Amino acid sequence: MIFSIQVSNPTYSTITNNDYDSIGDLLEDIFPLNTEQCIMFWNHVCIPLSYKYDISIILDDIIFIINEVSNNTNGYLEIDWPSNTFSAKWYISWDSVDLKINTKWYNIVGNIESILNNVNELAIKKIAF
Repeated sequence: MIFSIQVSNPTYSTITNNDYDSIGDLLEDIFPLNTEQCIMFWNHVCIPLSYKYDISIILDDIIFIINEVSNNTNGYLEIDWPSNTFSAKWYISWDSVDLKINTKWYNIVGNIESILNNVNELAIKKIAF
């Protein structure tokens, strides 16, 4: 099973405001719409993620997942990704060694939901996540 994220080197602008409600608001402000995208590799399928509208929306959940998996020997999470170009539900379970993600993909840029739903399970070592 393949899972990785390529962060690339997107164009960004300077911070125009020092009073953001969240890091997501900051990201949405500094990244232009038409810049390089982040790429998630899910079981050999490339999923482009917009820094401006996808990453800015899902970053808080990503940080939450990393903290939960890092700080707990085992556990279970259900995450609803709310972006309109990265809409999915992830069911994440882990123990001290392994991590498993089952997914239901709803709306992904490029209309690749059916492809992703055919490879909807990911099993990797917890340390790799």
